[in-house]
Amino acid sequence: MHRYVVSDAVKERLLRRQGKLTSHDTIDAARAALVVVDMQNHFVAEGFPAEVPLSREIVPTINRLAKAMRAAGGQVLWIQTTATGALEHWGNHHKYMLTPERVAKRLASLDESAEGFKLYPALEVAPSDLRVKKIKYSAFIQGSSDIDAQLKSRGIDTVLIAGTATNVCCESTARDAMLLDYRVIMLSDANATWSDEEHAATLNSFMLFFGDRHDGGRGRRAVGGGGEPEERVGWAKARPSRRAQRGRKSQRSRLVAVGTLRFAHPVPFICVVRQPVCNVDWLTGPICREPPLPTVP
Repeated sequence: MHRYVVSDAVKERLLRRQGKLTSHDTIDAARAALVVVDMQNHFVAEGFPAEVPLSREIVPTINRLAKAMRAAGGQVLWIQTTATGALEHWGNHHKYMLTPERVAKRLASLDESAEGFKLYPALEVAPSDLRVKKIKYSAFIQGSSDIDAQLKSRGIDTVLIAGTATNVCCESTARDAMLLDYRVIMLSDANATWSDEEHAATLNSFMLFFGDRHDGGRGRRAVGGGGEPEERVGWAKARPSRRAQRGRKSQRSRLVAVGTLRFAHPVPFICVVRQPVCNVDWLTGPICREPPLPTVP
């Protein structure tokens, strides 16, 4: 999985531009969708033409996010790139920017009857989830897909972007969503590309001009109250373990809250923290943000 840390320089520019580090620090789950981009065999599975090896590492995170989004009353949408209509609607890309051999492989692998078109088998897709086929890098650009109509017909105004590749289809889709007036969040550990440098450059630029970057899940996680006491989350508040209470003063310098995805509804949510967990009050408000470092008396 990519290692990504927001630099001080980016933080300073964000504060100058918008007065705070996150612009979308609250979301309404009923009006939100987790949009998973191109997690197909063609891009994810080993040995396929456009394989992004790190994309396999984000599958568990995407599955946990999808489960939490459904439970909170939100929507999960899976985007798949198709070869159907590619030459008709995106001919110059295939004619001038790809070799003939690569064009042939791409069109064959992304044919809707081919294995490459299918979603990666380890992904947990629910019958209630939406499916969208796109032709171009961006799902939102005109002539690529009907995603805008599908989301707007359901009253969705916020999209959380996951998938691959961070700097190609995920970034293109996220940027165009923002330009269509959606509130957009890219999930840094639920996106993957070929290198840490490409991943970081994309997220830095996106944060500065297009939307937010949050962690969807990293390190210790628990969904629905499972796990050890230090990991457990609940519907309203998670109580610290006795061991955490006894040691919280000595742990002050080591406690780092990485990020959370939380919803207003009384359902399990994802807890993303680095151990040890110490005296964290989980808010019941509709919050999706990176909280400040907890203070310990």
